[in-house]
Amino acid sequence: MIADLELDELRLDVEEDADGVRIRWRGVSDMRNPAKQLRPFLTGVLEALDGREVTLDFRECRYMNSASLAPIIRFMKELDDRGARGVLRFDESWEWQRLTARSLGAFARRLSGVQVRTGGT
Repeated sequence: MIADLELDELRLDVEEDADGVRIRWRGVSDMRNPAKQLRPFLTGVLEALDGREVTLDFRECRYMNSASLAPIIRFMKELDDRGARGVLRFDESWEWQRLTARSLGAFARRLSGVQVRTGGT
């Protein structure tokens, strides 16, 4: 079981079932060095997947600084390297999420198991 994570104004809520893991990013990620806390958490997620798909759901995240993207990009690459499947969800009504989804979507096109989606549930 993957435990939730709370860092300053950011909360990562984990929901697990037999088919997948969903991680809701809520609040604000503006830490100076977010990789210090996010890397161990995301590594734990990778190790716990056991063939399940993971969804990183950013739709309730109000803001994320650019330093927060590096651990997410690394996570996407590691998912792909392991042959795992992942989805990153964004709300395109937020400008920063629309721009981030485009950037990460361009990267994800080079990966076989990772998708970036906007809108929807």
